[in-house]
Amino acid sequence: MFLHPLGLFALAAVPAVVALHLYRRRYKPTPVAGLFLWSAEDLIPAAGRRREPLRRSLSFWCEVLAALLLALVFAGPRPLGVGTAQHAVIVLDASASLGARGPAHDTLAEARAAVTERIARLPRGSRVTLVTSGVRPKVLAGPAALPVEARERLQAFAPGLAHTELGPALALAFELSGARAVTVVTDRFEPGDFPPEVELVAVGAPLPNAGIVAVARRRADGRERIALTVANMSAESTRRELTLTDAAGRSVAARTLDLAAGAELHTSFELADTLDGQAPALTARLTPADALAADDVAYLAPAPRRTLRLAAALRPELAAALGVDGPDDPSPIDRWLALVPDALDVVNPAAAHLVLCEGLEGLPEAAWALAVAAPGEEREHFIGPFLLDPSHALLGGVTLEGVVWAAARGATLAGAPLVSAGAEPLGTELVGAQRTAWLLNLDPLRSNVTRSPDWPILLSNAAEARRAALPGPAATTLSVGQPLRVRVERPQTLELRGPRGSAQTYTVRDSLVVDDLEEPGMYTLHELGAGGESELSATFGVSLADRRESDLTQRSAGVRAAVADEATLRAGFSWIEVLLLTAALALLGLDWWALRRPFAGVATA
Repeated sequence: MFLHPLGLFALAAVPAVVALHLYRRRYKPTPVAGLFLWSAEDLIPAAGRRREPLRRSLSFWCEVLAALLLALVFAGPRPLGVGTAQHAVIVLDASASLGARGPAHDTLAEARAAVTERIARLPRGSRVTLVTSGVRPKVLAGPAALPVEARERLQAFAPGLAHTELGPALALAFELSGARAVTVVTDRFEPGDFPPEVELVAVGAPLPNAGIVAVARRRADGRERIALTVANMSAESTRRELTLTDAAGRSVAARTLDLAAGAELHTSFELADTLDGQAPALTARLTPADALAADDVAYLAPAPRRTLRLAAALRPELAAALGVDGPDDPSPIDRWLALVPDALDVVNPAAAHLVLCEGLEGLPEAAWALAVAAPGEEREHFIGPFLLDPSHALLGGVTLEGVVWAAARGATLAGAPLVSAGAEPLGTELVGAQRTAWLLNLDPLRSNVTRSPDWPILLSNAAEARRAALPGPAATTLSVGQPLRVRVERPQTLELRGPRGSAQTYTVRDSLVVDDLEEPGMYTLHELGAGGESELSATFGVSLADRRESDLTQRSAGVRAAVADEATLRAGFSWIEVLLLTAALALLGLDWWALRRPFAGVATA
């Protein structure tokens, strides 16, 4: 049988060789005294238009047989009984729940066994491609890897991602398979979520589990607060020990948690700074271990020190009207400071990160500002609804319901509108090369804006928007899938080192965003110098902390066949092709040798 029967059309080369030997140039008969006067090349017939008697020389037979054998090679001969090679494309769900293990069920072992069994069923010469799920799917083996290589990569597969959809991985798999059948191995049997071209293999089982589903670490008033949420996703109550340990394994704090069936428990710890002014990196761990080990651990990096320097350039009566100055505190912005954690009054606007002021005149070029426009002689009052941009950082949570806004009539605000009453802009944003300013056409003495619940929210939003633009990490305690964000003051080269020694280098101009941290653990960010030296810039803790992955009660098993056939391919040469090709090359070599002999072209009919 032949893999490519159309290759037999190459047999047309055999009559072509015969035709070349039939048509030779006729020599004009010339009597000579002896052949020794003529060289061998002069005796070889050349091509011509008239047919000559066929001279069956050694060269002729070598060329005919070589053309025949090469035509058979093109057709791809295969031994009888050997099927077409297949290309198996398999998608592995890399979410952490695939690593769940119970007393009588090991989900990851079941997944590996299912894939291994499918690889073993493939015909000889087949290929395997393994794709793992994720926001950015990865090719674990292949494309079109040998089965032995795919089995080796399968043993190294370690699921640990937060909940992600399988759609991107399926799209990549269909592209690699040529839109043919694809196998998906997961722990949820949900046939309705997959097209009919997918063979669904689910190996999950419902298991009781308790884990850390939310984690945060923040800094305020010189202390760090750790907040953890532990959920019991089972039908029975359980008791777990929650322990905080430092990098050396020393216990820092411990607590016993009694979790009712299906309940969540919120717990927190407060830490003081150490002698060097930096709280340590910590690991939170639940014991004893249960079905899913990945959610029993959380990694808590020190919260970033991003103290915000605030100042005011206001007349005392205006500061009181804006509600930022309390009567019993010498600071003109004591009420504002109470709203913003990790903030201090620097008095001098030139040293402040954010200034609350009346107009922008006289402010340093680099100082951000929340400015109230100087009121004019005439006022205009506006009653909602107001047009807001709720997606803007300054207006998050602001509604302005029930607000009467008094503004100077005819005032013009520079910048892009943020708050408007009809066509009249009441608040704008002015973005410059060094600073951002928010301008408000507001008379606080004749409106109730500063006495509404929205005003403290707006003041807090302005401070946090400015803090987010400061150099350093936005947050250091993250969940898998949450982006790592770092701002820098100047262009520099940074190296991010992972928990298993992996390293990635980035050239950063103003900010770094890494959104593919998929492995839980501690990460460190180092600034690289021109001479190759490195300096620790920040530490990050990445935890699973995903309730959807921790909840194993809905995991299930099942198999659904695909309606499409698997992709086929031609995987390498068969032994017959190798033998035929070797013989053809040998005949061509023999032909060359025959033509090189003296008088090789002289033959009898």
